[in-house]
Amino acid sequence: MGGMAVADDGPWPVGATVLYRFGRLGRSSFVRPATVIADGPDELVLWITEGTATVREVHRDGRDLREASLAERATGPRRRVVGQWRSHGIYVRIPARPTGWAVWHFFEADGRFSGWDGNLEAAQIRRRTCRGTYLVDTADHALDVWVPRPDSP
Repeated sequence: MGGMAVADDGPWPVGATVLYRFGRLGRSSFVRPATVIADGPDELVLWITEGTATVREVHRDGRDLREASLAERATGPRRRVVGQWRSHGIYVRIPARPTGWAVWHFFEADGRFSGWDGNLEAAQIRRRTCRGTYLVDTADHALDVWVPRPDSP
């Protein structure tokens, strides 16, 4: 996830676009543009809108990474594809200090809250490029904890 960027712990302006990048072996494997909703002393809150253009890696044959064995996920040849955020809009809450986790708040199509996803990931690095692009770099540790809203069946 190279490039010329410097550390920037914020605060970042509300409304700014952030590239939330998950990496592997020094290369971005998922990029999700998000909008800054809040950036305070305790957390950075981002919003990813339904239908947002994203970039992700798939296996060279087009299979999603989760469709492969663990060995293939780690070593198989990959290529990047452009797609869309497939879920409804979500909030991503990232602690202000790099901690290795984030909480994703998912919503239904009608706007009702559906649950939290606790995402274990590498400690987030907040940076900004010389052109002003805001970046959050991390790596997914492929272990999530899903907590449905309390009144869901």
